[in-house]
Amino acid sequence: MAQYCFTPKSFQLYQRRIAVLEEEIAILRGKVSEVTTTGGGWHDNAALDSLQQDILLAEARLIREAIPFSDVRIVEYPKKVDYICLGSRTRFTRDNVESTIDIVAYSEEDFDKNKVLYTSPLALALIDHRKGDSFLARIVQRTSQFRILEVFPLK
Repeated sequence: MAQYCFTPKSFQLYQRRIAVLEEEIAILRGKVSEVTTTGGGWHDNAALDSLQQDILLAEARLIREAIPFSDVRIVEYPKKVDYICLGSRTRFTRDNVESTIDIVAYSEEDFDKNKVLYTSPLALALIDHRKGDSFLARIVQRTSQFRILEVFPLK
């Protein structure tokens, strides 16, 4: 059984995102009777067909986002780190190109801000390595040389 790690803050964000999706579905479902009445019934009603498609898409997003609560684990980021882990910032080189990323829990990932989900291929390649480690890792059909320069706890 998979575990989905959240911080208390990221779990609140996740719950809000789910609530917004559920409300969107409820609003769309509430429009069905109106569209059925004003559109001439259910037969050959383009507006109803479009609304039903919107409902199906919103439900699919909710299903994709939904995580069984039994699989959720609430974690606190460590205050001190000696190795790369969930809740750490690492500065490293990949094929001699320097980068810095934060390895974060669900609902905190943001590629534009270098916040990488702990289950991503890059994070998985880095996790458990320490400052000074040099190693090869294959990520998305590309083998790269990594060197860990620094590891810090997230604030």
